[in-house]
Amino acid sequence: MTPNSAPRLALFAYGSLRERKVQRWLFGRAVPATPDSVQGACCRWVDDLDADLFRLTGQRGYPMLWLDANTPTCIDGERLRLSAAGLQRADAYEGDAYRREVVQLRSGHRAWVYVEARRARR
Repeated sequence: MTPNSAPRLALFAYGSLRERKVQRWLFGRAVPATPDSVQGACCRWVDDLDADLFRLTGQRGYPMLWLDANTPTCIDGERLRLSAAGLQRADAYEGDAYRREVVQLRSGHRAWVYVEARRARR
Protein backbone atom coordinates (compact mmCIF):
# COMPACT_ATOMS: atom_id res chain seq x y z
CA MET A 1 0.00 0.00 0.00
CA THR A 2 1.45 3.38 -0.95
CA PRO A 3 1.29 6.34 1.49
CA ASN A 4 -1.39 8.01 -0.64
CA SER A 5 -3.61 4.94 -0.53
CA ALA A 6 -3.41 4.47 3.26
CA PRO A 7 -6.88 4.20 4.81
CA ARG A 8 -8.26 7.35 6.41
CA LEU A 9 -9.81 7.35 9.86
CA ALA A 10 -12.18 9.92 11.32
CA LEU A 11 -11.25 11.76 14.51
CA PHE A 12 -13.55 14.31 16.12
CA ALA A 13 -11.40 17.22 17.31
CA TYR A 14 -12.79 19.79 19.74
CA GLY A 15 -9.63 21.36 21.16
CA SER A 16 -6.06 22.03 20.08
CA LEU A 17 -6.12 19.34 17.36
CA ARG A 18 -8.36 21.76 15.42
CA GLU A 19 -5.51 24.28 15.29
CA ARG A 20 -3.69 24.22 11.94
CA LYS A 21 -0.39 25.12 13.69
CA VAL A 22 -0.75 22.06 15.93
CA GLN A 23 -1.64 19.88 12.94
CA ARG A 24 1.43 21.00 10.99
CA TRP A 25 3.64 20.41 14.04
CA LEU A 26 2.11 17.00 14.81
CA PHE A 27 1.22 15.60 11.37
CA GLY A 28 3.48 17.64 9.09
CA ARG A 29 0.49 19.22 7.32
CA ALA A 30 -2.92 20.75 7.84
CA VAL A 31 -5.48 17.95 7.98
CA PRO A 32 -8.69 17.84 5.90
CA ALA A 33 -11.54 18.73 8.27
CA THR A 34 -15.32 19.02 8.19
CA PRO A 35 -17.36 20.88 10.83
CA ASP A 36 -19.37 18.47 12.97
CA SER A 37 -20.56 18.00 16.55
CA VAL A 38 -21.21 15.35 19.14
CA GLN A 39 -24.51 15.28 21.04
CA GLY A 40 -24.68 14.09 24.65
CA ALA A 41 -21.27 15.33 25.68
CA CYS A 42 -19.94 17.76 28.27
CA CYS A 43 -16.67 19.63 28.34
CA ARG A 44 -14.59 21.29 31.05
CA TRP A 45 -11.48 23.46 30.87
CA VAL A 46 -8.26 22.31 32.53
CA ASP A 47 -5.76 25.04 33.37
CA ASP A 48 -2.23 23.94 32.45
CA LEU A 49 0.76 25.74 31.06
CA ASP A 50 2.15 23.15 28.66
CA ALA A 51 5.08 24.83 26.90
CA ASP A 52 4.43 23.29 23.45
CA LEU A 53 0.71 23.99 23.55
CA PHE A 54 1.25 27.58 24.67
CA ARG A 55 3.92 28.16 22.02
CA LEU A 56 1.68 26.81 19.26
CA THR A 57 -1.71 28.17 20.32
CA GLY A 58 -1.28 30.67 23.15
CA GLN A 59 -3.65 28.50 25.21
CA ARG A 60 -3.03 28.12 28.93
CA GLY A 61 -4.91 24.86 29.19
CA TYR A 62 -7.12 22.52 27.25
CA PRO A 63 -10.68 21.16 27.13
CA MET A 64 -11.63 17.69 28.34
CA LEU A 65 -14.77 16.05 27.01
CA TRP A 66 -16.84 13.28 28.53
CA LEU A 67 -19.89 11.51 27.18
CA ASP A 68 -23.20 11.73 29.05
CA ALA A 69 -26.31 10.40 27.31
CA ASN A 70 -28.46 12.24 29.88
CA THR A 71 -27.35 15.70 28.78
CA PRO A 72 -28.70 17.62 25.80
CA THR A 73 -25.38 19.45 25.45
CA CYS A 74 -23.74 19.45 22.02
CA ILE A 75 -19.99 19.99 21.57
CA ASP A 76 -18.89 21.54 18.27
CA GLY A 77 -15.68 20.60 16.56
CA GLU A 78 -14.29 19.14 13.36
CA ARG A 79 -14.13 15.68 11.86
CA LEU A 80 -10.50 15.16 10.82
CA ARG A 81 -9.34 12.60 8.27
CA LEU A 82 -6.20 10.87 9.53
CA SER A 83 -4.12 7.87 8.55
CA ALA A 84 -3.50 5.12 11.11
CA ALA A 85 -0.03 6.61 11.70
CA GLY A 86 -1.59 10.05 12.21
CA LEU A 87 -4.00 8.61 14.76
CA GLN A 88 -1.07 7.06 16.63
CA ARG A 89 0.66 10.47 16.70
CA ALA A 90 -2.55 12.01 18.06
CA ASP A 91 -2.69 9.30 20.76
CA ALA A 92 0.85 10.15 21.86
CA TYR A 93 0.06 13.89 21.82
CA GLU A 94 -3.09 13.49 23.95
CA GLY A 95 -1.37 11.24 26.50
CA ASP A 96 -2.74 9.31 29.47
CA ALA A 97 -5.29 11.95 30.53
CA TYR A 98 -7.48 10.88 27.60
CA ARG A 99 -8.97 7.67 26.24
CA ARG A 100 -10.09 7.29 22.65
CA GLU A 101 -13.71 6.15 22.06
CA VAL A 102 -15.98 5.85 19.03
CA VAL A 103 -18.98 8.20 18.87
CA GLN A 104 -21.82 8.88 16.47
CA LEU A 105 -21.62 12.48 15.28
CA ARG A 106 -24.58 14.68 14.43
CA SER A 107 -23.73 14.27 10.75
CA GLY A 108 -24.32 10.54 11.07
CA HIS A 109 -20.62 9.71 10.69
CA ARG A 110 -18.81 7.66 13.32
CA ALA A 111 -15.49 8.94 14.58
CA TRP A 112 -12.94 8.50 17.31
CA VAL A 113 -12.97 11.16 20.04
CA TYR A 114 -10.67 11.74 23.00
CA VAL A 115 -12.57 11.68 26.28
CA GLU A 116 -11.42 12.35 29.82
CA ALA A 117 -9.79 9.06 30.90
CA ARG A 118 -11.30 8.98 34.38
CA ARG A 119 -14.81 9.34 32.88
CA ALA A 120 -14.26 7.00 29.90
CA ARG A 121 -16.47 3.99 29.34
CA ARG A 122 -14.78 0.88 30.62
